[in-house]
Amino acid sequence: MRLGKLISAAILGLLIITLVSCGKTSYFSQDFSYPLDIPPHEQGWRFRAHIKIYENGEWTKKNPKTVEVFFVDDSGKTVMAERFRLNAGAVKAVATWSEANVLSIQFIEEGNPYAQGDYNSEILKRGPMVLKTEVYDPVKALN
Repeated sequence: MRLGKLISAAILGLLIITLVSCGKTSYFSQDFSYPLDIPPHEQGWRFRAHIKIYENGEWTKKNPKTVEVFFVDDSGKTVMAERFRLNAGAVKAVATWSEANVLSIQFIEEGNPYAQGDYNSEILKRGPMVLKTEVYDPVKALN
């Protein structure tokens, strides 16, 4: 009986720690597929790109954001993956498939008109700013 209570307490403790730590993470996530006329949630695309930007803390404050970009092919195999950090306020990704299979992604810092904070106010006055542009060719990564 004592062992059962100990296990229950341990599980409850882990659950509380998980909920508390998850509550501090902010993220932005987008999926893109190629060919463009096939949405990422449907079948028939050749490549799907997933972009995730996350951080622990307030999204609009200037602090390190982790960016993950990865591509999977139509069999579900990861073709390429990259992770890097940007020190910025609120960041969004704007992706464009250019020629054939080449995806260009701009990471843009922009203010949020509904958020408070000194840095967010600065961004709103200054306007959006391109922080980084990355170009990916998943076909080249296969070869």
